[in-house]
Amino acid sequence: MSKEELGPKYIGDGVYVHNEGWRIVLAVNDASNKVVYMTESEIIGLIAYAKEAGVLTQRQLDKL
Repeated sequence: MSKEELGPKYIGDGVYVHNEGWRIVLAVNDASNKVVYMTESEIIGLIAYAKEAGVLTQRQLDKL
């Protein structure tokens, strides 16, 4: 998987995501309003939580 830096991308409901190469940054309402910095462990934790909460199914994860 590539670790290249990617510019901001709107992913819906006022949320933007940006890959800084070693972490993912989430911004709200504007791509420059960075509010959450997530490394690999935080991303895995978020996915695990979404799966546990029933927001993501294994089938959906398999499609990624």
